[in-house]
Amino acid sequence: MSRPTERGRQRPGTRNGTLDMCQIMEADNLHLAGTSPLAARHAQTRQAFPTWPEWRSCILQACLVVGVELTDDIYHGFISPRSPSLPLANAVRVMHFEQAYGFWVEPGIQRHFEHTNHLLNVTISWHDVIVLVNTMYGVAHGVVTLLVVAWLFWRRRALFPFVRNVFLVTTAFSVAIYNIFPLAPPRLATGLWYNGQPFHFIDTVFVGGGVNLGFDHYAAMPSLHVAWALIAGATVALAARPLVVRLLGLIYPVLMSLAVIITANHYIVDCLAALVIVMIAFIVAWLGARTGLPWITGAG
Repeated sequence: MSRPTERGRQRPGTRNGTLDMCQIMEADNLHLAGTSPLAARHAQTRQAFPTWPEWRSCILQACLVVGVELTDDIYHGFISPRSPSLPLANAVRVMHFEQAYGFWVEPGIQRHFEHTNHLLNVTISWHDVIVLVNTMYGVAHGVVTLLVVAWLFWRRRALFPFVRNVFLVTTAFSVAIYNIFPLAPPRLATGLWYNGQPFHFIDTVFVGGGVNLGFDHYAAMPSLHVAWALIAGATVALAARPLVVRLLGLIYPVLMSLAVIITANHYIVDCLAALVIVMIAFIVAWLGARTGLPWITGAG
């Protein structure tokens, strides 16, 4: 009996020289359709701590996503600031839209938390609320997102390219809408009414005169805070194994939505727009994964 030639040999777990996708999916039950076989195979060794060149690649890809939004921020903050007339007019339009559909409740939400409340025998003052929501808005937005990205790159490497693409498409679409429909956040809006009386929101983030870092003040729709929280939360809810952690992933975008409303940085419609943008980005990322292009799927 003749020996099999090199061409006819197959590695265990392969078919016709290609990876056995059934084994890949058994190794990682969260393998996405369209993810490259090479990336899926890497999921089998996801416990291995990434090397420095791999972390460097992760950091560069994260900087690419952040750079899309930051470039627009710097441009409208330092180079070509927006005129406030159109964003302020759009704020009034948003108010009328929410009033027409019965969910102009942002003033009532902020006013509710201005008063001392009690939860499970715990007294919660307005000062306590400000500390919590400002921390959620200013710190958790960046820290939680980076932690989720790092965890995903380490423990669920096969999913990383897909989630990266969702972040990238979401951010790009958001920046485009900022320029099409510039919108003043509630804390900067004028001409707003609530219960038949003029209403002005309390600025919790920059109360007392915060430092102007030169960012775009009139980029409220959609809420990128909520959009990124939705992506991070959904990723944790789907990819994590402990039930408690998965539940936290579901709760996180809800808490972020509440924080951006209480801090008067976004309207409810901004949060809804974020949800729509993320859903569209998911579809675009899924279609991109079906192309099999290495620079989209992460193969190699």
